Amino acid sequence: MIHCSNPACRVANERDRDMCKSCHWPLVRRYLWAIGSTASALEVGTVLASRYEVIKPSLLLDLDPAESPLPVENPAAIALPFLHLAPFHRSIPRPFTQVVSPHSGEPLLLLEDAPLKPNFDTAQHSATPMPTLPEAWPHQSALHQLSWLWQIARLWQPLRDESVATSLLLWNLVRVDGEDVRLLSLQHSDASPSLADLGQRWRALLPKSAPEIRSYLTALTEQLMAQTLSAEGLLQSLTHALETLTATATRSVEFATFSDQGPTRQRNEDACYPPSGTVDHRIVQAQHAAQTPAPIIVVCDGIGGHQGGDVASNLAIEVVTRVLNPLAATPNLTHAVLVEGLQRAVLEANRVLSARNDQDQRRARDRMGTTLVVVVVYGARLYLAHLGDSRAYRIRPHSCRQLTLDDDVAARDSRLGYRFYRDALGQSGAGALVQALGMGDSQFLHPTVEMYPLIEDGLFLLCSDGLSDNDLVERLWQTELRSAVQGSGSVEALGKRLIRLANTHNGHDNVTVSLIRVTTPASSPPLPTLSADIGNWEAATGSSVGATAIAPTRSGTSVPGLGSTVPPQTVRPPRSRRNSTGGILRLLWLLLLVGILGGGGWLWRSRNSTPETVTSPPSGSLSPDAVPPGTGARPLGELAVGDVLQIQVLPEASNGAEAHLLLGATPPGAEAVMRRSLPVGTVVEVMTRQTTPDDEQWVQLRVCQVPALSPEPTPDTAPDASPPSADMTPRAQPGDEGWIRDRALRPIARQTLDTSPTQQGMCMDTAL
Repeated sequence: MIHCSNPACRVANERDRDMCKSCHWPLVRRYLWAIGSTASALEVGTVLASRYEVIKPSLLLDLDPAESPLPVENPAAIALPFLHLAPFHRSIPRPFTQVVSPHSGEPLLLLEDAPLKPNFDTAQHSATPMPTLPEAWPHQSALHQLSWLWQIARLWQPLRDESVATSLLLWNLVRVDGEDVRLLSLQHSDASPSLADLGQRWRALLPKSAPEIRSYLTALTEQLMAQTLSAEGLLQSLTHALETLTATATRSVEFATFSDQGPTRQRNEDACYPPSGTVDHRIVQAQHAAQTPAPIIVVCDGIGGHQGGDVASNLAIEVVTRVLNPLAATPNLTHAVLVEGLQRAVLEANRVLSARNDQDQRRARDRMGTTLVVVVVYGARLYLAHLGDSRAYRIRPHSCRQLTLDDDVAARDSRLGYRFYRDALGQSGAGALVQALGMGDSQFLHPTVEMYPLIEDGLFLLCSDGLSDNDLVERLWQTELRSAVQGSGSVEALGKRLIRLANTHNGHDNVTVSLIRVTTPASSPPLPTLSADIGNWEAATGSSVGATAIAPTRSGTSVPGLGSTVPPQTVRPPRSRRNSTGGILRLLWLLLLVGILGGGGWLWRSRNSTPETVTSPPSGSLSPDAVPPGTGARPLGELAVGDVLQIQVLPEASNGAEAHLLLGATPPGAEAVMRRSLPVGTVVEVMTRQTTPDDEQWVQLRVCQVPALSPEPTPDTAPDASPPSADMTPRAQPGDEGWIRDRALRPIARQTLDTSPTQQGMCMDTAL
């Protein structure tokens, strides 16, 4: 029996039913993938924890999908990489819960959002893993193949930092879902694989590669196997290849926007762009953006009640569209320029809102603000920018996947490894936002920007939480949205229906909806062929690649506010020689990155008319918690936000009692905090600074890289020079963020200018 997910029903239904026999709601089927030493030995029909039925070995069905799982007190070690890699949820499943194996008593980790394809069209409901990359490779286009390799390159360094990069070499784990690469699980390995290993795996794909990219990929894999190509060079080359391959691709874009006050609110604090009621259809192509500008779609959910949430949401849209409209009408923009433009638009909107709050002398809860989700459909590339808890979803015939991660306490705590996301949702203050527009200086914001190649037909949904609350999208997508992917019905009619459904089944808030249906016209031109010649790309270890880079366009025309341009270039694999121009560009990019990636956001309630202040641990890179502006922060001498430091022992160092990163407060104000030791060789990045009321200076750090554990000393080896830790405090791990006193940091740290991936680790930009 499977329970109805309607909160007002919850009736048990026979497994073969599609709709609840009582309330006629669609039955939600949540399939979970089990990992652990005995997962493959699970017997079909076994029910674990009185709730999870084994459908096939390793495949389980949640029989009560509306009920929160039991809290996990002691997460298994295999869960931590999944939690730390949460920002890469596009490719990596999320831990749902942990159960005990009936065979061995060992923990089994159950993963949600694994690459499993439900069988909707059969009487016997089940699911199967999606095809492996080699299985799908011969049957797909050059764009599919290039998109998959680009995503693997994007994952390479983050997975290496978690010692799970071997997962990208095991084809049984690398699954494909349309344009996306999705991992079935993560495989830990003490031996770190090399790019040569990756090249060896890719070389086997060459005979069945699409002709448009075969020569290019041959040259690329040769460089990987010769170890003359860095991870950054690989990612840069594949990004440029995608830019070129999609430049002539044509896409048909239908979109509609609707916003409604809702049945219980006195005003509408949501806003959208184009204005509510707009329905449009465009044929877009990157090289013809001047004639047909890229569609820009924005959804904002204002925060501030009578203090001005409606003002904030409309003002944010005015600023964002003013910045983005020139970009949308400029042909042949690079990935880097578009990402930088979106980030600049978000930060400028925040600057304007914050200035308005300061001008009106608004403080703390009285400050008006807004969430934001923005889409730009630039030819065959869709760019998505996000801040707060308004959401974006992608609907395919077999799935509805949330593309954004809410910038709230629950997501942040899960990212830091404190608890599973479903457990974090049950904690007090879980829905408190850790960042949104209008609450402070732009240096404290981390807007998320992602690019999605548009290869297969699809439907995108942007919405405020008036629709997404109570998992309403997940409950209704199969009956309301699935058929629209193949073109059934109009986006206008569907948008209006979603507004009605939100008001009927939620109804507690304003609701805003934007639907974007993307298809490929039959007359779309053929793809170009990529050159195998070696081009002018930096490939040596230590080069920096980031989505925040300001790069020249290849159209020969200037983008307003983004500098000059260079002539069009031919895509080629990167080469290994260094050049001085590349070094200068890397330095300029680094300076820009420091300016953009400042601190975090102030914690504040998103939907409560009388919000409470929430104190929570510092955040991970998803949406860092930071000191709010105006709380007495002082300059920290020669240290600045973005500085990269390395821990070492100097003659004036203390006995090490203070050499800990404190994870439990912002900054720590109580003794009951989580501590992590900072051993010698640890590389950290300065995130922000604060002076507490007792005039104590604190520095917030992100751990970039930690040294390998030292073996036991022998007569021939010197003992570890790390500051002693009498209480055996656990070592900090890459991605940890926390606080340390300024006076404790200075004696044990030195500044480093080494920007190589080996040195910077988790602090390398991952926005690509």
